[in-house]
Amino acid sequence: MPDTDGLIVCGETLVDVLPAGVGLWRSVPGGGPYNTAITAAKLGTRTALLTQVSRDAFGRQCVETLARAGVDESLVMHQDVPTTLAVADIDERGVAQYQFYWQGTANDVVPQSFPDPVRPPAAIWAGSIASVLWPAREALRAWIAEHYPDTPLTFDVNVRPTLIADRQTYAERIAPWLSIAEVARASTDDLAFLYPGTSIEGAVEGWFGDYPRIDIALITCGQAGSLAFRRGDSSPLRLPAHEVTVIDTVGAGDTYTGTFLDGFYQRRLDLPEALRRAAVASALTCTRPGAQPPDAAELANELRRTAS
Repeated sequence: MPDTDGLIVCGETLVDVLPAGVGLWRSVPGGGPYNTAITAAKLGTRTALLTQVSRDAFGRQCVETLARAGVDESLVMHQDVPTTLAVADIDERGVAQYQFYWQGTANDVVPQSFPDPVRPPAAIWAGSIASVLWPAREALRAWIAEHYPDTPLTFDVNVRPTLIADRQTYAERIAPWLSIAEVARASTDDLAFLYPGTSIEGAVEGWFGDYPRIDIALITCGQAGSLAFRRGDSSPLRLPAHEVTVIDTVGAGDTYTGTFLDGFYQRRLDLPEALRRAAVASALTCTRPGAQPPDAAELANELRRTAS
């Protein structure tokens, strides 16, 4: 296998519509894949985003934000339909719930073709809404398998029950992705929706039993931190949450995953250190409104501060 470098992130781009005061709203480019790609790029990893973006004003805003973050746009597919919107309702704990406007938008069309591949990356990320709702989700999986058969895949479950309420349908649609993943990530809320009444340990054991390619399962637990299960280990690695004053949690999980990918696959850090960086970066995102992941200097400063 040739030397590899960087990341490819695959999935939806949309615009988050966030409350900004009484009767006021603001639009922020987002989506799990979009935020993950921006996180990794801001940390210094060469990152390409395979996504579908509208040519409307919101879409142009999304592309401009990608460019400022240093994300490679060569895999962006442009569409002549409106931008997908996600209207956020943020509770008193800063946790967001979303209402999506998906049908007839840039994420609800079949592209004429997928872009020509870029050079082999160190890792590929896929998941979130695109993995279960893109009309071309099977074609995306085939594109990855054809061009990057030896590249490790991280699959991020990121359940959105407001789009697919039936858990059986959800489970069936994520299964093909889990079958090709080396790393699987989910939140405790994701697991509770998919596997009601099953413990975290039970759900992860099920993954390891059903999907032999999964080597690592990452479970984010909100204020309780995160857990990392590695195939063959007798107990998980437990990471405490990095304590901050939370403004909201928009983009926190995406920042966690993007930082993990940057650390584990690009910087070749060991698993505990890659996860510690991910927890700190995720916490920093929670200190400001919307998905605003830290850059490399900000993360390094916070890591030094916590180590002293």
